[in-house]
Amino acid sequence: MYGIKPFLFCLLFLFWYVETTLPADAGWSDWSDWGPCSVTCDVGLKKRYRECNVGDQETRHLCYGDTSEYDICKMKPCAGNVVAFSATGVIAVAENAGPISFPNVLQNFGNGYDPKSGNFTCSVPGIYHFAFSVTKLYRDVIFTIKCSLQINGINKVGTYRYAADLSDYGDGFGIGTSLTHHLDINDTVSVGDCDNISTMDNSSYSSFNGFLIAPDQ
Repeated sequence: MYGIKPFLFCLLFLFWYVETTLPADAGWSDWSDWGPCSVTCDVGLKKRYRECNVGDQETRHLCYGDTSEYDICKMKPCAGNVVAFSATGVIAVAENAGPISFPNVLQNFGNGYDPKSGNFTCSVPGIYHFAFSVTKLYRDVIFTIKCSLQINGINKVGTYRYAADLSDYGDGFGIGTSLTHHLDINDTVSVGDCDNISTMDNSSYSSFNGFLIAPDQ
């Protein structure tokens, strides 16, 4: 009913008010530098700030948005959560039982693997992955070799191989398998329930490895 002129008048008045009453740098300041990460290891958050340069409450609505923002920061892995080992060779702890030992330790982050007993003992609960392989010595005449990955002495996954025929009995061949499983504190993992251990190659051709995939939250 009033037409467009009153609207244009109000709009021009607003522009005049902003230009004549607010400081030239009115509005948001530049963002500050990112602050320190909230953690010293693993994954945390970092924060930065900005300030509204409009000084009074009546005009502070001219600053739209938040005064702070967050971003993810990734630090080095926490030492207690780095768990991994690798060992080679084969020594029988007990024939046709378990575990067998892989005495030549290549890596043992977290010191969870005991080369004397052949056991890995969990100190950080979470999801782990384990794998082993053993190789039969060439010219040792046997029908089969077999072994299993065990948790707390109980077979979880196993593998075996039979010689195809009489001509294969003296050949060298290997077996291996792997397992992904959740472990609680003091759970043990080992390679056991093996047969013909004395015919296995006590060198780098036989190995046992494991590592922590994700710790419990």
